[in-house]
Parts: sequence; C-alpha cells; structure tokens
Amino acid sequence: MIETINIDSKTYILIGTAHVSQESVEEVKETLLNEKPDTVCIELCQQRYDTIVNNTNWKNMDIVQVIREKRIAVLFINLLLSAFQKKIGDSVGIRPGSELKQAITTAQEENIHIEVIDRNIRTTLKRLWSNLRLRDKLRFFSELIASFFVQDSISKEEIEALKNKDMLEQLLENFGGQLPTLKETLIDERDAYMAQKLRPIQGEKIAVVVGAGHLPGIVSILKGDNTNISSLETLEEMPKPKITTRLLKWLLPALVLALFAYGFTKFDFSHGWNMFKTWFWINAALAAVGTVLARGHWITVIVAFVAAPFTSLNPAIAAGWVAGLTEAIVRKPKVEDIDHLHNDITSLSGWYKNKVTRILLVIALANLGSFIGSLIGVYLLASFI
Repeated sequence: MIETINIDSKTYILIGTAHVSQESVEEVKETLLNEKPDTVCIELCQQRYDTIVNNTNWKNMDIVQVIREKRIAVLFINLLLSAFQKKIGDSVGIRPGSELKQAITTAQEENIHIEVIDRNIRTTLKRLWSNLRLRDKLRFFSELIASFFVQDSISKEEIEALKNKDMLEQLLENFGGQLPTLKETLIDERDAYMAQKLRPIQGEKIAVVVGAGHLPGIVSILKGDNTNISSLETLEEMPKPKITTRLLKWLLPALVLALFAYGFTKFDFSHGWNMFKTWFWINAALAAVGTVLARGHWITVIVAFVAAPFTSLNPAIAAGWVAGLTEAIVRKPKVEDIDHLHNDITSLSGWYKNKVTRILLVIALANLGSFIGSLIGVYLLASFI
C-alpha cells in the first residue's frame, strides 16, 4: 500500500507495510530503488533501530545495571515482544518487522539518509501502563502467565490480523485481550508523534515506511487534520504517578508502623516484640518461598528472607529488586545465556534455564511473595490489638 502526498515543496511517499509479509519486504526495496528519496523515515525509535543495526546489543547488556536503574519492566516487555515475534515468524516463515530491516539495508546500500520517527518504546509502554486499570493489569499478567503453559499455534485469523495492525498493539491484545486504552496510546498518539516528526525532515522526496495500521492517521494529520493533536513534548512526557497511587504505596507501611507503635505503647514490650516477630516471619517466609519457586540461588533465598520484612516498609525498595541484584551477582549471566534468549523465552522451561530470565522470575516471585506476606501480616498484626 503506497500513498503519495505533496505538501509545500515536499513529496512524501508513504509505504504502508504488513509486518509479516514477504511482499512488503520486496515492495519496500523496490520503491526505495525506484524513487531514490533524499531521506527514508522508518517506524522505529532509536532504541529499536540500534537493536536491528547492532544485533550484538544483547551481549553488551549489564543486567545488574538494568536492575539498579529499574528498567526491568522494559526488558521484560522487549523479551515478550521477541518471543511473540519468534512465534509468529516460525508460523509464517518470515520474521515480523523484516520490511523495516529491509528499509535500513537498502538505504545504507544506496547512501540514503535514515531518520527514525517513532516514539521511544519505553515512553509508549509507560504511558500505556499508567492508563490501564488495575483489573486490566491483572488480566494482562494472568493471561501472560497462562500463555507459557499453553503452547498454541498461531491461527490463520491471527496472522491475517497482524497484516493490518501495529505489532505492539497485536502483542498486547494477544496477551491482554481487547483493552480500551490500546488504540489511543499505541496507535493515535504514535500517529500524531510520527506525523509531527516528519514535518521538519529535510529533502524534496521523503519515503516513509510504517505499518499499514498507522498510514490513515499519519496521512490525515499531514494533510492538516490537527484536531486535538498534542505536541511532541506532551506525547514524550513520562506519566507521573497519580496522587492516589503514591498515597497507597505509603498506606501499608504507615499502617504497619502504626500497629507496631500501638502494640509497644499500649501493651508491654513483649507484646510488641511478638507483633514484630509475626510480621518478620510471615513476610520473610513468603518472599523466600517466591525466590525458591523462581529457583534462585540459596544465597538469594537468604537475602530475600532477610530483606523482605524491611523493604516492605519502604516503598522505594522492593524485596524483588534486592533478590534480583543478588541473583545477578551470584549467578552472573554469560554470553551464551544472552545468545540463547530468543529461543529460551518461548517456553517456561527456557525461562528457568536461562540466567537472565531466571533473574526476572526471582524479582517477580520474590516481590509477589513479599506482597502477599504483607497483606497477611497486616491481618495478623491487627489480631494482636
């Protein structure tokens, strides 16, 4: 699908591609060779572009630094996307996004300037996550976990849907169902973002390679439909935690500390000490159980056990982060673990076998155990009063 529009002194050649189509790969190459544009604009952010151009990026990943910078969620989604793409690629015989890689290759061979125009994937995911209701988040993760136990093949209907949808949108729909905020964040906002990125691009003839699902929105905006279009600055803003979310993060620690204070002052020291021991053991035990279920190292289990009762009282630190850092240090991933990531992430056994993904499991299950322990702990503390 190709659409050409002229705006002022520029000619935009928009190539709407299917992410799982060999025909799109050939159409991109043929169009660029025939049209010889001054610039090729591609539906990628800088991070995803670097991953395609330099496929050794995984090997340079410092998992300890990723955990310290709290970028595990982005790494998790990237791994999930890779697993989904591999599953699709195995079904249709072509890796999703091959047409974008072809655009890069052809542009480099023909000395055509390349511009990436998509919004950073981390920003998109952060904005999406902040807009999801708790019920939708829980549904997303429950279906995600179930997907590792059920190895279904991709149906013909799903393959056809991929030809007209954004890959990230289809990924999240596949695991999380039809969520109401998907289209606004993944399609409408990115249409507006990419259209605005195109306007200042230099050159008389500009080729634009985007998924077919983005083509109508981008064309409409370029032609002047700026109704309710946010600025680039607004679209790049990282969402700030809602006041209610920030209050809830401190509510549980404040409640626990208040119960401790009441127990020590209203009753004797022995009573308050029993309350503390109850909190410590239930929180520590369940965090340790979560770490064991993730098959963490025995040192990691001990660290999770000791850390959980105290990290539960500090919203800025989570037991899972401490356990994950410990696991990463004790069992530092090797190059072969990173090399095998794309295969290992497609099965639950692979997640346990690979040291990188096992760290993610340690973080997730240690946090889950500590959270459940905190809820039970509050209930037990209240019974002392």
